[in-house]
Amino acid sequence: TDDPQWRTVRRIQENNDAVLLRNGDRIVGEVIGWSDQTLTLNVGDAEQTIAWSSAVSLKMNPTLTETPPDPASGWTVLLADESRLTVANLQRTDPSDMVDRELASIEWLGHRELPIDWSTVRTLDRIAPELVPLEISPAQWLPLANDSPELGMPLIEPQRDLNAEGLPLRFVADLDPLSTSAGAITLAPRGWGLTSGGQAEWQIAPEWKELQFGCGLDATAGARGHVILRVLVDGAIVQEMELFAGEPAQWPAAIPLTGGQRLVLQIVPGPEGTAGDFVNLIAPLIVQ
Repeated sequence: TDDPQWRTVRRIQENNDAVLLRNGDRIVGEVIGWSDQTLTLNVGDAEQTIAWSSAVSLKMNPTLTETPPDPASGWTVLLADESRLTVANLQRTDPSDMVDRELASIEWLGHRELPIDWSTVRTLDRIAPELVPLEISPAQWLPLANDSPELGMPLIEPQRDLNAEGLPLRFVADLDPLSTSAGAITLAPRGWGLTSGGQAEWQIAPEWKELQFGCGLDATAGARGHVILRVLVDGAIVQEMELFAGEPAQWPAAIPLTGGQRLVLQIVPGPEGTAGDFVNLIAPLIVQ
């Protein structure tokens, strides 16, 4: 670059961090903290705090610099001047704006927003969390512990990507409130076909962060289909949903798992339904 201030600070050969001030002075030490208004350095045996408004450039010694880890999700942005930003999210400004810019939220700097001219962006790379499908083995799907005779009926083994009858996972997309007939049928390509009256349990691995899934009664469920789906973490109910025949699939909020030990999924027959209602989980995923 031809910027004279950058050329000045680049020539500093100190084995420390260096700040070039607007009056031409420099402060050499080790950066130990900053805020929106100030920068603090350890200079010798003392701390010195300066206002950002009084500084024109900062050079940091790579051997003293500790960069925060990349977020689990977000973006990395490479600019034309070779700067690399790690941001939590990107938001486009009003398309009618004469200047086409993006707003980048920098997570590790306290969720501040930084306007960036779109013309200076060289590449955008998505940082995606690791998503692992939640598996349900036949040995995991066990009858609910209940004295009710109807809950003692044999369970159908979990069906991967099919409903309990071995057919595609089907959901009612919408209903005409003036008609008793079901509306359009939608198919879910991934998931598990289950029946009410069962439960499954998993040991929560240290790297598990949250559980995501959709759910609903299969479109083939009878008119009286009704179940209560519960998710428990360490014995506490963290999600409870009532699912009725003829209703579209639901997508509950992601369930936090960090720090938990035991995850349980229960499907209880509802009072308005019958035992063995077909329940479908859509793409249950563990975020790591």
